[in-house]
Amino acid sequence: SRNAFRGTAEAFQYDEAAVKLARTALTEDLSSAPVAVVQFLFMPLMHSENLDDQTALVAKLEEKKSSCSEAGAKMLAWVIGA
Repeated sequence: SRNAFRGTAEAFQYDEAAVKLARTALTEDLSSAPVAVVQFLFMPLMHSENLDDQTALVAKLEEKKSSCSEAGAKMLAWVIGA
């Protein structure tokens, strides 16, 4: 929503809903999901100021690394900063 409504107050209106959706997705099996989809899905947590969100995100991306291609695992390692 931030890109869709860039430059307006509405850009931030959906942040809470996006974080809630991403937190819910942490409990899902994403082993068959493409890495790009996983990255997009968890973007709200990547930008969260909540340390618990960050910790859960890193754990989920570490989990995802074990079920994707070598290139995907390298991309996730870059996202995690590992």
